[in-house]
Amino acid sequence: MTHREGTDHLRDPQFQLSAFRHRTAKLLHTAALRLRKHTKRLGSFGAWNRCLNHLLALAESHIESVILAKFIEGVQRCEDKEARQSLKLLCDLYALERIWEDIGAFRNEEYLAPNKAKAIHRLVEYLCFEARGAAKELVDAFAIPDAMLRAPIGLNADQYAEYTQTVGF
Repeated sequence: MTHREGTDHLRDPQFQLSAFRHRTAKLLHTAALRLRKHTKRLGSFGAWNRCLNHLLALAESHIESVILAKFIEGVQRCEDKEARQSLKLLCDLYALERIWEDIGAFRNEEYLAPNKAKAIHRLVEYLCFEARGAAKELVDAFAIPDAMLRAPIGLNADQYAEYTQTVGF
């Protein structure tokens, strides 16, 4: 499992959710150990404060696991085929980008082999490129008024290039 690097495997919701839950479980275990260790010396309040950064990382990891689980459920419930494909793309991008952002934790625990980590990085870059092609439709799905989209980044490529030249970038 730590070495599988095929796109189908990396885009499998079960792999993604398993990775998120593994990270959360490891953080929970180490938080409990740290709290127990520091409580003896510092008391409950002192131990809590001493472990606060670790506890915040645990909370963030837990929330990301919940978000991913709900995202996967939403993708699976989507009846429109094109919308489901776009949502699956975004869900995979979210999951793999979050794994990549915390790759050190996964590598330290030997949950991911180096070749798999590299494959995740390559796939994140590819999915970003793919998402770019669907960006207009995704933004349109939020029904954001055109007046709010007039920021330079919302312009088409030629207009944006002209804008950046004008302002000196």
